[in-house]
Amino acid sequence: MVPFLTTSVGLGVLCVVLALVFLLLGMMTLISSRVQGNSRSDMQILSADELRELRERAEAQKQAASATAERTPPPESPPG
Repeated sequence: MVPFLTTSVGLGVLCVVLALVFLLLGMMTLISSRVQGNSRSDMQILSADELRELRERAEAQKQAASATAERTPPPESPPG
């Protein structure tokens, strides 16, 4: 309200510049909180060793499932 009521040009410009600075700071704070809220914590990131273990375990499960499927005979159709 001060920039509209003052007779001093310098005070009006100072108030408008400060308003723009605070607007930009507020926007940066909102953006920062959004980014921080959507980011993963460092505890959720897997190390290379953990990732390798998971891949090996998944490959072993996949091989076990395919070996079981090969040994299982196809189901017989019901007499009819």
